[in-house]
Amino acid sequence: MQKFVLAVTVALGLLGSVAVSAATAVTTEQPAAGVRDGNSGCPAGHWALDKPIYDSNGKPKTGAANLIRNCVAARPGYFVQPGITPNNLGILGQRAEGPCPPGTFSIGGASSCNSVPAGHFATGPATTAPLACPLGRYAPGPGSYACQIAAKGEYVASPGSASVQRCPPGKTTAMVGATSASQCIPQPK
Repeated sequence: MQKFVLAVTVALGLLGSVAVSAATAVTTEQPAAGVRDGNSGCPAGHWALDKPIYDSNGKPKTGAANLIRNCVAARPGYFVQPGITPNNLGILGQRAEGPCPPGTFSIGGASSCNSVPAGHFATGPATTAPLACPLGRYAPGPGSYACQIAAKGEYVASPGSASVQRCPPGKTTAMVGATSASQCIPQPK
């Protein structure tokens, strides 16, 4: 009988450790264990949200060791703001992320925002992907929040352009925002 009880105890112990290992593998929560130094233990682009552990009566337990640190990824279009800690979040559940400013974007889980490439723009805030400048418009450098329109005598024939083309000497366009060389006409005399 003792061998049977011992075998069942060992089997239950092994089964319990497998269940604990499986639970740990699928969750990003970890005990805070008194660590109060901001986003400690969270990967880049994530922020820490400490949640209380509740007792069997539904009341929060007290003390830093009775908190769960949940690492939350920044949403697309946002980035983790520097210097955010669970202590200075204020209201529980307040997000520790900020929107990417115009001219930048992020795809999520970002610790900073990416500047849009030349030929693209992001009117933002909280842009998730840069947009290509349309025909007749261009963005000469990175970080544009709007595209510039081609002036008279210029045209932009392809979307996502970082530059304009000039009409041949003696020619101009009838209006701004021309989209092809065929819109270049002889200059009036």
